This record gives sequence, structure tokens and C-alpha cells, in this order.
Amino acid sequence: MAERDRREELAERLIESLGVIMRIRGNAFRRAVGRHGVTLPQFFLLKMVNVQGEMTVTQASQALMVAAPTASRMIDNLCEKGWLERWKDPENRRLTRVRLTRKGREILTELGKMQKEELLKLIDGEDLREMESLVEWLERFTARLSAALEGEPDPVPREGGARHG
Repeated sequence: MAERDRREELAERLIESLGVIMRIRGNAFRRAVGRHGVTLPQFFLLKMVNVQGEMTVTQASQALMVAAPTASRMIDNLCEKGWLERWKDPENRRLTRVRLTRKGREILTELGKMQKEELLKLIDGEDLREMESLVEWLERFTARLSAALEGEPDPVPREGGARHG
């Protein structure tokens, strides 16, 4: 089988496998976070705010790909739970900003631990070298995908040290 054909077959298998993994993990995680009173979109919003430090309601709506009123209602709900706080930007009163509270950081930590424990159960007994290779490849692939989405050159050297982009 020619290299091009092998790559096409591997690409198809990867697409299928990633799709199945995302569906199964998504369903399992949706049930798990639901037990804590969190929807998946709320969890993603909490994670985004955690990474950003703070963000505007407009930024949240754009990141979640929902209308601003939808993001605003989600933020209201998370504020009522004490996981987010919102305030008017003192330099531009038209902007509303949000950030995690201590309680919000705690729920994210708890959900993250739960997610990690579930994954540890699933990978128990797997060969560590194979796992390391898989994770390293996924990290390179993630960097390449992120760069492509941003329209930047490929940040990951490939075989022979050449960059492609």
C-alpha cells in the first residue's frame, strides 16, 4: 500500500476513533457534571473563564458560539450558584466582566479530579511507552491544529526537523 493510501486510511480511522471517543466521553462527562448541577456548556464556560482570568459577556458568547443573551443567562445561573461573579468594567460601563469565585475554582478542581480518576481507570494496565507516544503525538497534533485555525505556520517540526505550513 502506497504511503498516501496508508495516510488516508489512518486519517479515516483517526476521524472515526476521535468521534467515538468524544461522544462516549462527552456522554459520560455530561452525566458526571450533571450530578454536580453543572451542564456541559456551563463547565466549558467555567474552564474558559479560569484560563482567561476574566472575560466579558460578549467574549463568553463568542467563545461558546451562542447569542449574548444565552451566555448572559448562563452567567446569571453560575453567579446564583456562587461560581462566577460579574461586574461592570470601570473604564467602560457598557462592558460586563465575569471571573471565577473561590467556590467556582473549587468546583472546577473537583470536576477535574473526577475526570482524571475516570481516565486513570480506563488506562490502567496500558503500556506506558505507548501512552507517552500517543500523548506526545496528540500534543503535537493539537499545536498544529491550533496554529492552522489561527492561520499561523506549523509550529511543530516534523521528520528531518523541517517545518511545514
